[in-house]
Amino acid sequence: MQREAFLEKLASLRMAPRGGGERYPHKPLLLLWLLGRMQQQGNSACTYEEAEKPVSRLLDDFGPPSANRYRAAMPFVHLESDLWELSGDEGEPLGDNRAALCRAHAKGRLREEVEELLRKDPSLIAESARRLIDLNFTPTYLDPICDEVGLNLEAAEEAGWQPWKPTRARRRPGFRSEVLRGWRNRCAMCGYDGVLDRDPAGLDAAHVLWHSHGWPRRRGQRVGAVLAAPRVVRLGCNRPQRRPLGQSLTALRRPERARGEACLPPRRPAAA
Repeated sequence: MQREAFLEKLASLRMAPRGGGERYPHKPLLLLWLLGRMQQQGNSACTYEEAEKPVSRLLDDFGPPSANRYRAAMPFVHLESDLWELSGDEGEPLGDNRAALCRAHAKGRLREEVEELLRKDPSLIAESARRLIDLNFTPTYLDPICDEVGLNLEAAEEAGWQPWKPTRARRRPGFRSEVLRGWRNRCAMCGYDGVLDRDPAGLDAAHVLWHSHGWPRRRGQRVGAVLAAPRVVRLGCNRPQRRPLGQSLTALRRPERARGEACLPPRRPAAA
C-alpha cells in the first residue's frame, strides 16, 4: 500500500450519518489509539479486552454521550477490512457487542501492509493522526487526544513529517468582533471581561456546532456562537438546546464540569 492510498482510506471511513449536532467518531478514535500503539510498541496487535477500556474512555471523553459502558465493540468489529484484520475463535460469531467479542477471544491488528508502511515511514503516523483529527474534530482536540493515546507528534516530525494541509471552511471576516460585541466583551460562561488598553484580552469566539464541519453559519440558525474560553466550548462543555440563537445555553455535555448552569445571554443575537 502506498502512502497516499492509505491517507485516502483514512479520509473515506464509513460512519453513521450525522444528525442533531452529534458526531460518531468511533472509527477515527480507534485508529488514533492504534497509531499510538504502533509508535510505542512497533505493532498494533491487540485483543478486544486490551482495547475495550482505553477506546471506550476515548469515546466518553471525545465522542457523543452514551449510556453504553463498552463502546469500543462497534469500531473494533466494523473498522474497514482493507485497514484492519479481525479474528477470533473458530465457530464463534464476532458480533459488535462485548459479550460476543469476549466469548470469541477477539483480536485485531492493522493489516500487515499498513503496519509495514508505518514502520518504514514513522512520519506517516503523525500525518495520519493530524488528518484524522482535522477531518473528524477541530484542531483544539489535537493535543488532548494525542496525550490520551500516547502519540508523540514531535518525534514523528523529526523523522521528516510533511504537514497535512487541511481544506476546511474559513470563518467569515468579522465573526469574532460581532460575537464579542454581542456578548458585551465578556465570557458567556463566567462573565470574565478583561481588557488590554481598549481590546478584549483572553477572549475569543467559538461555534458550539463546528463551522469547519459544515454546520450552518448564518444568523438565526441554531449555531449557538458564544463567547467563552474557546477550547472549553469546542471540547463540548456547552451544547445548545433546541431554541433560537440568542437565548441562553445549557451545559449538557459535561455536567461534572459545568453543573448545568445557563450561560450568560448575549445583548442581541450575534451573527454566526
